[in-house]
Amino acid sequence: MSGQSVADQSLDYLTQDWTSYSCPLSSKDQLTNSKAAILNMYKKRAYHLISQVAHRLQVERSQGKEQHIAWNNCLIDLVQAAKAHMHYYAVANFYTGVENVDLTTDIREVLLILCQFFAIYGISKYSGDFLLSSALNADQLEIVRDLEQHFLSVIRPNAVSLVDAFDIHDKCHNSALGCYDGNVYQRLVESTNDSSLNQTEVHHSFYKYIKPLIAKL
Repeated sequence: MSGQSVADQSLDYLTQDWTSYSCPLSSKDQLTNSKAAILNMYKKRAYHLISQVAHRLQVERSQGKEQHIAWNNCLIDLVQAAKAHMHYYAVANFYTGVENVDLTTDIREVLLILCQFFAIYGISKYSGDFLLSSALNADQLEIVRDLEQHFLSVIRPNAVSLVDAFDIHDKCHNSALGCYDGNVYQRLVESTNDSSLNQTEVHHSFYKYIKPLIAKL
């Protein structure tokens, strides 16, 4: 794929030469301040998975299999490759949005931390992909995971405000937890009492299904 042109700029990494790539990460501070290093890790992962499935498709076709058969045989890998690309796309556009939208300094700072956490969490969660693609090594992954824990403590004071910013109505949540008035335990008891499962001491399904089954034993 290297050297070929692509119409979508989000796919530019497919034309890059990754043979000499080496992740420069050596400290948490370096990772925090390096958007390029994070995006390159995501690009390398996506490039690796797409290259692998492209090669497998070529092998399947070279063995004389029809296109739809070869495609179906590679379907799991194709889905994983697509997820890797969209994950990179989401991280890249999260950075772009935070940097370019008109925000106050305080809000931008909070959203940038959230953006960095989203990126770091993705690397930690899908660490197998990143390691297999040589996007980073095991020592660098430990730095990523340390930073992930650090970001959790930084985000925590703003967690409730960040969730409330979505302005999702309590009726949509349909949950006893997280209501605007904070009466969590009272609402939890009320919702338990209102549950159809608790209208009788023994649920009717016991008499309909379980009791006849026990009688046959």
